[in-house]
Amino acid sequence: EEVVERNEPLRAAAGDWWVAQRISRGVDAIGDEGWAHTGPQVIVDCTPLPLTARARLFRDGIDVVVPSIRRIPPPMQSPRAKTHNYLNLILADKEVKA
Repeated sequence: EEVVERNEPLRAAAGDWWVAQRISRGVDAIGDEGWAHTGPQVIVDCTPLPLTARARLFRDGIDVVVPSIRRIPPPMQSPRAKTHNYLNLILADKEVKA
């Protein structure tokens, strides 16, 4: 609540935002690497929604293209492994744009 309250003036000035958070388990220091902090990291990423640039798409609609690339199924890679594996999304995007 405090974070929202403190940032409301900034949010109000720019409109609506995407807010994404990533939480890592931390790093494994090896030997004498000297990491000051090896514990979990929290990253909060805020990006203004590009609603003006996409207004025409909301008004007129867009074509849907379904690529042949599929997500990696859970039996192949545990969904508990938070890897941010976007390779299949990148490949699918390239296929759709080709």
